[in-house]
Amino acid sequence: MRALWLLAVLLGGCSLVSSDPAEIGFGAEVPTALEADLTFRGRAVTLSGDQPTTAGRLLYAEPGEVSAGAATIGCTVRAAGGGGASTVATLNLDLKSGWRYGVTCQTAETDPADQCFGCRGSTSVALDPALGLPANQRLWLVWFGDPKDAAVLY
Repeated sequence: MRALWLLAVLLGGCSLVSSDPAEIGFGAEVPTALEADLTFRGRAVTLSGDQPTTAGRLLYAEPGEVSAGAATIGCTVRAAGGGGASTVATLNLDLKSGWRYGVTCQTAETDPADQCFGCRGSTSVALDPALGLPANQRLWLVWFGDPKDAAVLY
């Protein structure tokens, strides 16, 4: 009898797997001499916010709901005004249902994740020298992620 009840519950729409979508937000912190474009799963991300920082400016997109699963995030930086030089960095993430993520694209000499409490990983590529930044600068993609219901205290 218990087996029939369990079968009825499972067939009736209850699930042991969460259907809560993932959430992801994006940011790009680049020197004012550069422009940045981000892509998520092959589509352009509109960066609407624009706040000055000590490194230049921070452009961002508020977190939005997305489906869980494999995702490629790309960041392209190029000279402001459309100069020919550019650099592209990509990051592959497996987004989990019910999690909140953030990805930031930035130029830096050292891994920004080392100074970030809560960051889970990063990847970087060398910048095209024609962009005019110091040779020790790299293009970084840094990410964090936590379950939405986690009591995360940073």
